[in-house]
Amino acid sequence: MHTTPEGGRKPTDFFVLRGDDLAHARMPLRQQWRVLSGAAGPLDAVGAAGNGGSFAILARGDSGEIRALHERALVQGRVAVRDAHRGAVRFAEPVVHTYVDPLRGVSLEPLMFVKVNGRRERLDPLTQMLRSRGARVQDVELQKRRAIVRAEIPLASLLGFEEALLSGTDHSAQVFTWLVRYDLASGAPSSAWRKD
Repeated sequence: MHTTPEGGRKPTDFFVLRGDDLAHARMPLRQQWRVLSGAAGPLDAVGAAGNGGSFAILARGDSGEIRALHERALVQGRVAVRDAHRGAVRFAEPVVHTYVDPLRGVSLEPLMFVKVNGRRERLDPLTQMLRSRGARVQDVELQKRRAIVRAEIPLASLLGFEEALLSGTDHSAQVFTWLVRYDLASGAPSSAWRKD
C-alpha cells in the first residue's frame, strides 16, 4: 500500500502482472517523443524519473518515451523533455498501455481510482460527468460545503477529465487519481474470465 498526496491509502497490490511486466505496467500512460532535426543532442536522462516516481523518461538517442502514472504526470514529463531540448521536440498522441494476460489470452486495461473533491452544489453535474465517461461511482461523501466522490474508471475514459472538470467548476474542484489494477478491457467478452 502507498500513501496518496492527500494522506489516504491507495491499493496497489491488485495487479495481475508479475516481474518486469508489472514494473512497466505501473505507468500505464505513454507518449512517444522525437527531437526535431537540427536541435540539440540527445537527452542525457535514460531512465530518469521525476516527481517522486510519477513519470519516467526513456531516451533512445534523439527520441524516446514518457511513461506516467496519470495525465498530470504525463504533462510534467513533457515539460521535462521540452526543457531538456529547448522546446525543439515533437510529441505523439498519448497512448494507454494495455496488457494481454498470457494465461487467459484476454486484453487487460488500466483501471483507475478517482477521488473528486468539489463544491456540494456541483455534485449532480460532477457525478453525471463521471458516469458519462463510464465510471462506477463507489461512494459519495457529503460535507458541509463540499462533496467527495470516489469512483473507478478505465484510464482511457479518464483522459481529459481533469481539464473538463476544472473548467466546469471554475477550478474549484480537486482531482486525485491512481492506478488500482489492470482489469478486463471494455468490450472484451466476460466469458473470457470463466474457468473451463
